[in-house]
Amino acid sequence: SGWYISKDNPYIFYANPSKNTSRSIKSRPASDYSFTATLKLFASDTAATAIDDGTATALATQDFTFVLKAEAPKPKVTFKAVDSVTKEAISGAKVAVEYNWSTVTADSDGGYTLDTAKTYTVTATADGYNKYSNSAFVPAAEGGTVELSMVKMQMSKIRFNVKDASGNAVPEATVKVKQGYYTTINPQADGSYSLANGTSYSYTVSGTNYSAVTGNITPSGDQEVNITLTKNISTYEVSFDITDVSGEAISGVTVIVFDEDDYLVTPNSSGAYSMDKGYDYSYSISAEGYKTATGTISPTQPLWHQKSNAHSHVCMGSAFWSFRSWQSRRWRMDVHTIHDRLWRGI
Repeated sequence: SGWYISKDNPYIFYANPSKNTSRSIKSRPASDYSFTATLKLFASDTAATAIDDGTATALATQDFTFVLKAEAPKPKVTFKAVDSVTKEAISGAKVAVEYNWSTVTADSDGGYTLDTAKTYTVTATADGYNKYSNSAFVPAAEGGTVELSMVKMQMSKIRFNVKDASGNAVPEATVKVKQGYYTTINPQADGSYSLANGTSYSYTVSGTNYSAVTGNITPSGDQEVNITLTKNISTYEVSFDITDVSGEAISGVTVIVFDEDDYLVTPNSSGAYSMDKGYDYSYSISAEGYKTATGTISPTQPLWHQKSNAHSHVCMGSAFWSFRSWQSRRWRMDVHTIHDRLWRGI
């Protein structure tokens, strides 16, 4: 078989009739264009050259009329975001146009050259306004300016009150508010949040040594959100204060601390050791002229339960340390103080 389309057709690429292939369109006409294509059937042993040069005798012939539609107009469209009430242009509004999930790039003058045969999605955003979206926009052939009517948001003032289980304010608590997955809402100067009515937001409230609290809020008016954080100390700061029996400091004292994997724990700039909850730490305290005192610390219970392996010779001094948990930079709680002994070597 073979399709015969005139070589003189200005819009269809020519192909030999014997080729079983599709015919591609070169371009669209300015107006609808009609042409005839003839299908001829040949015996199976007919030579391709005879089919192509038209000398082969056809077993059957059928003419088909095709209409190539004119190229769709591509008008220039300019979008203008306006207030739904005042109809005035909204300064700083951002317009986006998409076709099949792909962004359509604006022309250098800010307008868009669009195809009237296509359906676009047009969105507009502006501070203080609800998002505008039209997923079925088809441009008019004449183009021109299209107004996007945007509704002003009704805002609510939301304040988060963060306290502990005793009703005390949690200093330096952190509040994070988000709209969707990616948009973080920043607080106002007074610490409150200006949120749009009818819009869903998520929040996370956390504090050092407290379990975080998460939730959702859809504002419908000004309100205060009361959050209670539960204590959850995960890291303790442990410091050692070494004195003799009279309360005088012992000079030249060496304190060595290892974690349960036998890695050396080094003190911070204030001389305290960071110890994680639920882990055992071993220590040794030594000074010239005294027997070395050793013991273990497990920051899961008050320190008065800890046991030490100090020697039981004549008591010449004592060693004690305070166990502190840090809730913030400005607050600390002395959990307990326990005693150990350093003994003078004889």
